Amino acid sequence: MAVESDTGPLEVVGVYVPSRDQTEAKVTSKRTFLEGPAAVLPTGKAGHRLVLGGFNILEPTHVSRYRTFQAWGYEFYTGIATAGYRDAFRLLAPDALEYSWVGRIGDGYRYDHAHVSGPFMRHVTGSRYVHEPRTNEDRLLTDHSALTVVLALNATAPLDVTDPAAVEHSAPALF
Repeated sequence: MAVESDTGPLEVVGVYVPSRDQTEAKVTSKRTFLEGPAAVLPTGKAGHRLVLGGFNILEPTHVSRYRTFQAWGYEFYTGIATAGYRDAFRLLAPDALEYSWVGRIGDGYRYDHAHVSGPFMRHVTGSRYVHEPRTNEDRLLTDHSALTVVLALNATAPLDVTDPAAVEHSAPALF
């Protein structure tokens, strides 16, 4: 989807990568799935683009290291960088230890990411994790923390969102 802004159109790409367990079928499914976005994602060396979502992968320098993660998961993360995108959170907090999901024994994972195209990096003025959706006792929607990205731009037209299966008419989205 594209949002018209005072800096030109901003393309927003949402990605959800399924989680997995250690069964061969799930590992193969996730690995195959990760090949899809990598193959079709336009270069981040031009244009204004924000690629974000629950990637359910870790950055190669993630602290702690977990033996269950394999090279192909890290390669997806590094492939986005090679394509010209930068991790918005890491632009502003290169060494921060933040986790968007925490396991039952307290092991933390930064699974949720937002990457910006190279020319758009200068518009990122903030990015942080909001942990309350994950930590509140009455969490109903998710066991992940939210990730925010603050951009120095203004929308010039409302974003028209239409889900033909859910509504008869389009409705302006908040931006």
